[in-house]
Amino acid sequence: DVVVLHHPEQQIRPGLVFGIYQAGPDITVSQNTTQYVDKSTSLFSQWVAQDTYTQPALKQGEVVVLASFGTVSYALIMDTAAMVRRGAILARP
Repeated sequence: DVVVLHHPEQQIRPGLVFGIYQAGPDITVSQNTTQYVDKSTSLFSQWVAQDTYTQPALKQGEVVVLASFGTVSYALIMDTAAMVRRGAILARP
């Protein structure tokens, strides 16, 4: 798949390779339970004392930049372990 990258503060040139990372799921720890955060428990969690921990980003695949035009570039997804979602993080592979 071809994706569009928006990068207003960085110069990106064709041929660069980036890793695709997705933020890991949050984990909540309350008195007796440890669980992943999901939308169904978020309303209930407002009244329960708990700690939330954010996991590090997980690598999903790699992209290579095909063309660059100022602040926008086109890149080709070369390899991916899961579907890439909007808001993915691009960093060193």
